[in-house]
Amino acid sequence: MWSLDARVIVLIIRSMMLFSCLAMLAGCQISAPIHVWQKPALAGQLRPKIMVAPLDGPPESAQAIRRQLLEHVANDAAATVRLVPSETVGLSASDQDSPHPEIALVSFLRTDGNDASLISAARQENVDYILRGQVLPDPRPLAWQRENPRLGVAWQVIPVSAKPETATNSPLATGQQHLPQHTENRSAIDLPVSVARPIIIDWKWAEQQFSDLAQWDDQEAALQEALIRQSKSIFGPSLEQHQIKLEITYGLPGSRAVRNGVALAMKGRWSEAEATWEELLVRVPFNSAAIHNLAIAKVARQDYQAARELAAYAQRLKPTKLHSKTLAWVESAQRTYHQAFQLPDPPDGWALTR
Repeated sequence: MWSLDARVIVLIIRSMMLFSCLAMLAGCQISAPIHVWQKPALAGQLRPKIMVAPLDGPPESAQAIRRQLLEHVANDAAATVRLVPSETVGLSASDQDSPHPEIALVSFLRTDGNDASLISAARQENVDYILRGQVLPDPRPLAWQRENPRLGVAWQVIPVSAKPETATNSPLATGQQHLPQHTENRSAIDLPVSVARPIIIDWKWAEQQFSDLAQWDDQEAALQEALIRQSKSIFGPSLEQHQIKLEITYGLPGSRAVRNGVALAMKGRWSEAEATWEELLVRVPFNSAAIHNLAIAKVARQDYQAARELAAYAQRLKPTKLHSKTLAWVESAQRTYHQAFQLPDPPDGWALTR
């Protein structure tokens, strides 16, 4: 007759074996960072003409950011927009400046009667949008500001030609929150709905996102450069970091190689992870975890057709919730990529997204 302690030990061992079997069958998940293309906020219009008004905020910083933005786009051969300074439309400085520089941000982010002269002049020059901005103050304690400097601008894009009743159908309005409007002085000009996009970055994030800026001697200039690079997502396709679920297994053929590839992917070394999983699939062709993870690696290198085929294959081999979600995510990423670069739909169309 077994003692009570012996039976407890046997029960624990059996439970551990059961959990091990479940882990082998179901697999485990872990998140890894991946960058995918996003369509620009001004998608859908061919090289729109955008007038850049002076920025509100501390003059030195505001002028430097505006100057860098104009230079960046002017020197970019692949730019999808045309930026022109507001001085080129013949407005005086008093016409361009905010009449109340001390106004709160919520007031700045409205299209009101004070913008009438700017919008009227822009229409005469066939400008499609007006871009305004306000340098945001840093409300954090001074010690935090010194440890990790931060810079932010609230960009405001005004569709010049849109009427109030149709502005919600503009490319920028899609998926964005519409901001309130003033109603006074509307008799002088039809004021369209404007859309705001605040962009705030800090130094630690900028170093990770743009590794070359870590070598700059002037940290303030490097932070402004990072802000401009991020702000260009308003005008053109941009890369955005996502967290995606990878599958890991234990106790199955090839599990160690699956986990080795995951470790590489978590460090952003997607090409090495891809090679690891491809090599494994030569030896173990039906490892669904490797197939699933390889589909995501193909997204990292923008081979969306291969990614969709692999994700669908993994789902057929092992129809799990994770595999279903990944298949939908891959198609969504491909669809966004096609929209960002104005590519035609794939020959087989879209199966899961509309």
